[in-house]
Amino acid sequence: MNIYTADEMRNIDMHTVKSSDVCMYDLIEKAANAIHHVIENKIPVSKGNYSFLVICGKGNNGADGRKLAELISNKFIPVEILMLFGEEDFDFECDVEKKSISGQIKVHFVENLGTEELISLVKKHEYVIDAITGTGLKGKLIGKVVDVIQIINRFAKNVISIDIPTGVNGTNGLADENSVKAKYTIVVDSYKTGNLLGESCDYSGKMFLTDEIGLNKERAPNNKILLDSLSVGILKPRKLSGHKYTFGKLVIAGGSKGMEGAPIMAALAGLKTGCGLSAILTDKQTFKSLDSSNHELIKMCYDEEKTYEDCLYKASAVVFGPGLVCNDDNISNLKTLLCKDIPMVVDAGGLSVFNEMADKSNLKNKRIIATPHYGEMASLFNVKTHDILMDPLHFVKSFVACYNMDIILKGPCSILAVGGKIWFNYNPNSGMATAGSGDVLAGILGGLLAQGYNNRDSMLLGTRIHNLAGRYAQNSKGSWSMMAGDIIENIHKAIMHMQNNNEIT
Repeated sequence: MNIYTADEMRNIDMHTVKSSDVCMYDLIEKAANAIHHVIENKIPVSKGNYSFLVICGKGNNGADGRKLAELISNKFIPVEILMLFGEEDFDFECDVEKKSISGQIKVHFVENLGTEELISLVKKHEYVIDAITGTGLKGKLIGKVVDVIQIINRFAKNVISIDIPTGVNGTNGLADENSVKAKYTIVVDSYKTGNLLGESCDYSGKMFLTDEIGLNKERAPNNKILLDSLSVGILKPRKLSGHKYTFGKLVIAGGSKGMEGAPIMAALAGLKTGCGLSAILTDKQTFKSLDSSNHELIKMCYDEEKTYEDCLYKASAVVFGPGLVCNDDNISNLKTLLCKDIPMVVDAGGLSVFNEMADKSNLKNKRIIATPHYGEMASLFNVKTHDILMDPLHFVKSFVACYNMDIILKGPCSILAVGGKIWFNYNPNSGMATAGSGDVLAGILGGLLAQGYNNRDSMLLGTRIHNLAGRYAQNSKGSWSMMAGDIIENIHKAIMHMQNNNEIT
C-alpha cells in the first residue's frame, strides 16, 4: 500500500481532474460516499436516537463534510452543519454545494453564534464530524477556529475527523497545541505521511481507511510503502538437520561501565530470534562486570592475548554499539570490523563511533543497517531533534546518501529505507518507550542477519517481530509497567503469530 505526502496527494487530485472527465466536485462526492460507507459499516454507532454535527471549513475537507451531511440526512438521521466562515465567503463551488444540501439540514454560521450557543450545539449531538482543514492546514490554527476546537475537545461525545484531525500537519504529523482530539479518523483513499508520523497517533484515535475513490495515480511516486502483514514477507522454514552454526553466530560488540545490560539484552534477543549462537564481545574491564546468570550467552573480551579480530571467529553477523562509548579503541575496533565481510547492525553508541570516522567511503559495499532514534539522528547531522521531526523523510534520504547504509529511524512509526524504497512501520505503543527497547530491536535484526536473511528482509521482518512482541508484552504487563525484558520474553509469540497469521486483540 503506497503512502503519500499531503502535497503529493493534492497533485494526485489535480492530475485526476486534468486527465479525466471528472471535476473536483465529482471527487468530493466520491470521497463523501467512501467516508459514509466507513461510518455505516465500521464505526460503532450508538443504539437508539443519535445525530451528527458536521463542522466544516472552507476547503475540500469542508466540502467533503457538507456532502457527507447530505448523505447522512438521506438515511433519515438528524444532522446539522456548522460553517466556520460567513455566508459571503462561499465561492462558486461552495454555492453549488450549499444549494445541494437538503432542506432538512439546519446550517449554522459560527459568526452568528455565541460561546454558550456553540457549546449547546456540540453537546446536543452524539457525533461531531471534524471537516475543518484536513491535510490542507498551513501554519498555526488561529482565531475562531481555536475557540471551536476547544469546545469540541471539551464537550463533544464522539469526534470523527476526516482525513486527519484538524491541527495535525498532513506531511510530518506534528500537532498544533489546539488540535482536534478525535476518537476516530477516516482517511480518504490512501494514508498520508502525516497520518503515521509525529504526534498524529495522540490525536487520531482509531484510524479507518476508505476504499480507493478512483484517483489517477499513474504519475504518483510509489516508493513509500506501509509495512503490514501482507508486505512484510515470510520467515523461512528452519532446516531440521541443522546445527547451531547452520543458524549463525551473532556477535554483540558493546558494553561499558554502567551499560553492561545493553549488550546482554541484544544478545538474548538475537538468540530468541533463532540464531544458533549469541556472543557478547567487550573490553576487559566491562567483561568483569557482565552478569553471569545468562548461561546461554557466550561472553568474550579482547586483550593482549586475544585480539578483537580473533573474537570475530565464525561470526555470521555483528551488532555494533549497544552500551558502547565513543573512544579511540572503539574507532579502531570498528575499522577492524569493516575489513571483514560480515553484515552489521550499528546502534546506540556505535552510531557515534561511525560518525567519528573521517573516511566513510569504505562503507559503500558493506551490508550495514543503522538504527538511530530521532535524538541520535539529530546528533549525526548536528541539528536539533525538532528539525528531524519537521522533515524526517529528508533526513532519512540524506543519511542513505551520506553513509551508504540502510536505516531504520526508530519511533512510534519507524521509517525504514532500504533498496531505494521507504517503508513505514506504524504501531505506536508507549510501553516500548523504555530503556533497552532499541537494544532488543538491534539484537532481533542481528539474529536474522546471522541466519542469512538479507538487509531488506531482516529490516522488514525484524521491525515486525519487535512490534508484535511489544504488543504481546503490552497486553500482559500494560504500557506503564512493561520493560525491554518483557519484549524479549514475547519474541517467541511474535514469531508464532507471523507463522500462523494470528490476530492480537
